Amino acid sequence: MKLIIILLLFPFVTWGQNLFPSKGVRRTTTPNNGKFVDSPSFNSESRTISNKATKEKTNYKIYTKEYVDQKHIPDEFELTEFAYPKKGSTVSWILTPDTSNCRHVKIFSFYRSGSMSLREKVTTDLNKYFDYKFFDYTKEMIYNKEIPLLIIYEADIEDRIKQKTLKSFLHDGKLDPNEKDLITSKLNRYIIVYYIAN
Repeated sequence: MKLIIILLLFPFVTWGQNLFPSKGVRRTTTPNNGKFVDSPSFNSESRTISNKATKEKTNYKIYTKEYVDQKHIPDEFELTEFAYPKKGSTVSWILTPDTSNCRHVKIFSFYRSGSMSLREKVTTDLNKYFDYKFFDYTKEMIYNKEIPLLIIYEADIEDRIKQKTLKSFLHDGKLDPNEKDLITSKLNRYIIVYYIAN
């Protein structure tokens, strides 16, 4: 009789347990003062993105998408942030890529609300590393078009020594967003951060 009761209770006990998070999802805790534990390295370059809404109703979304061999690798966290600014208001945030560890890139986004997002990618190939370039952009909000802001790409170590990857596309140290398709056609693996406003 005891065995039957144990066998009947066993499913209820196992159903009540918490499952492990999905593969690739990391749980992060903060100390009592509420500051996020992870932060960009001291010498990470940051860029403030500001776009002024010119329509009565705007749907502003920020995406971080990865591509390998020109194919989009979808994931559930690629929609990084969204906002609904009113006409005349400004969407402002800070984008900070951290490549202090050349094989483990971290993409930080800091928002006016005090929130932050962090995306991380790694490469296990010892002959590869991550580098990044910012795209030139205008503060005027452009509607119904993906506006690239940052590209992080995987390149060979030899290219790092020669500093030749994407060098021919640089204009005053930034990439032209109109050349995005041509630039990405030269890369095997890259992550692009962009906004789209509707």
